[in-house]
Amino acid sequence: MTNRQLSPLSRPKSHAMRNQVEPVLIQSSSHWKAPVPYIFSCILWLILSIGSITFIPFATQAAGLNDTGQDDCFNGAELVPCMENNTGDNSPYPRQDGQYGWDARARASQLEKIGGGMAGFDFTALDTNGNPTTPASGARPHPCVRDNVTGLMWEVGLHNMNRSYTWNEANSYVDAVNTASLCGYKDWRLPMPQELVGILNYGLDYTARIDARYFPNTTFSFFWSSSQDANVSDGAWSVHPYYGYVDYHVSEKLAIRLVRGGQVFGSFVEKGDGTVTDTSTELMWAKCSEGQTVPTCTSTNFPTTMNWSYALDAAKNSQLGGHNDWRLPNLKELQSLVDYSRSSPAINPTHFPNTLNNFFWTSTGDLNSVWSVNFGNGLVSSSGRSGSYAVRLVRGGQSFDYLAPINGSCGTANDQSLNSTPTSGFCSAGTPSLVSGSGPWNWICSGSNGGASANCSASVAQPYVDIKVNGQDGHLTIPENTKITLTLFLNPGSWAGRTVDTWVEAETPFGIYYYSQDRLWQQGLPFRFANGQLANLSGQVILNDYKVPAGSYKVTFAVDDNYNGSIENGSIERTWKDSVEITSKKDQSSVGCRGLWHPDQWYNIGIAEENVVACRGPRGPLFGNMQEAHVCEATGWSVTTQSTDGCSEPPDGT
Repeated sequence: MTNRQLSPLSRPKSHAMRNQVEPVLIQSSSHWKAPVPYIFSCILWLILSIGSITFIPFATQAAGLNDTGQDDCFNGAELVPCMENNTGDNSPYPRQDGQYGWDARARASQLEKIGGGMAGFDFTALDTNGNPTTPASGARPHPCVRDNVTGLMWEVGLHNMNRSYTWNEANSYVDAVNTASLCGYKDWRLPMPQELVGILNYGLDYTARIDARYFPNTTFSFFWSSSQDANVSDGAWSVHPYYGYVDYHVSEKLAIRLVRGGQVFGSFVEKGDGTVTDTSTELMWAKCSEGQTVPTCTSTNFPTTMNWSYALDAAKNSQLGGHNDWRLPNLKELQSLVDYSRSSPAINPTHFPNTLNNFFWTSTGDLNSVWSVNFGNGLVSSSGRSGSYAVRLVRGGQSFDYLAPINGSCGTANDQSLNSTPTSGFCSAGTPSLVSGSGPWNWICSGSNGGASANCSASVAQPYVDIKVNGQDGHLTIPENTKITLTLFLNPGSWAGRTVDTWVEAETPFGIYYYSQDRLWQQGLPFRFANGQLANLSGQVILNDYKVPAGSYKVTFAVDDNYNGSIENGSIERTWKDSVEITSKKDQSSVGCRGLWHPDQWYNIGIAEENVVACRGPRGPLFGNMQEAHVCEATGWSVTTQSTDGCSEPPDGT
């Protein structure tokens, strides 16, 4: 796969062709944006006559290669995401197609597009005037599509749906389309095999290797190319948009999809170090196949053919020309070397001497097979991984800058003993997952570009104590008689198992109360909530749906590392503690005392309101062990002691 990051070996030479007047390059983090005219080394108005077909002239430009569309990698048993830990250099199947290129950038949301399309493809639908439009389907789809990577403009197929032609009949069809000025242009032609392959998505299965949104109504048939077969005078090469194969046919009637614009392949420069650079794609190739020696590329005792797994390893281990980033080419890269005007071999023999008339491996494949290119004739096919094929390595390329896997790694917070939830220092590389809670804390630093993730953690340095009222911390203001729930949380941290005292203390308008070991609120001497080995508490309820009388309350949950069962200095100033405060406001519309019945107790609690002073009940779930009522100081009220009434109703019933 190729990608679009710019580097000395990765500057795209072709991009969008806005209205086909002047090519426009778009650059962001991965594209050209400033309008720059193409610098043509030459303008070729080439009229070729092959058989009865007349080819319309077109301007030459560098061959921007589409990526293959492959996103997954093979791990020996199944297709998996291309991660460093399962398909990286330390795996049995390193440097596969899915790890590289524009598709990988699109998958990582690092690819800005002019138009749309799957994976790393970038298409724009065009209307009858050649202007951008919304893709349409049905009987009247958009007539043309611009490939924003290669700069080619394609016929969608409005004129020839469900029709087929012999290769010689194609001339009449080309003339008719140009006469009609399809999308405003008269230089339509048959495409080269490489161009037809360029718009196929080999990441899809054989039922649809072409984007139906931009190329709707594509006929399930081979499509003619402009290339005649070098060995068969009345044969020509064709491409199947669903199967993905490149094959030759003789005299059959096949489908046609025209193209305009042009690509040039095979502008080779040698450095004398066993490498050959194609300046049209900016791919650097090994001059010789694996197992051959430069400069004549004759065979040695090293095998000249091998299975796919060995081919991947050969690429990983190669140091040719002082480079260590060699890889197997993807299908479209390898096919760009094919010279369909030649055979045996179908490649430039000057720059690639003694090329075997054999299939060569690519890095593009699916679960059961891998694509290969036959350099005896140019055939493109697929087969199992156990076959023995030749290997030619590649590196760099047009916009090819390997997205090196970045492994996630833990930051400074990892392995630390912390007093509170960490807020920084999660990862030195990678993206951290969400970190919250009272600890211990665990998070993942996710790698990128297929890099491995790291599992990180931090412990609680000291016991983490937390008390909540109605699920919240701090201060709560409520109307009187509102129900509350008190809940305890404790993470012992590094103190787990140590012997400590644990206290729950409530400061109320009626005195100080302690929540005892038998889970009762008691007044008087301090009672420990628990004693012994410190253990985790995860939401223990100590008061549930209790109606709070008017007044101010403070409840403290504390852990005392001095294990002696007593409160030092008369205070619950413990080593670790947390408190909540509750303000229960009395009802200002009420006058006098009123009883509050608790069905699980034997008494009423009188509540002081308005101008009444100290009207309090004898006992409650929060308020001690008092055996008589307090004085109800209100005019017209009587006081009842040693009773369940607390304060009786006033004589007049008000």
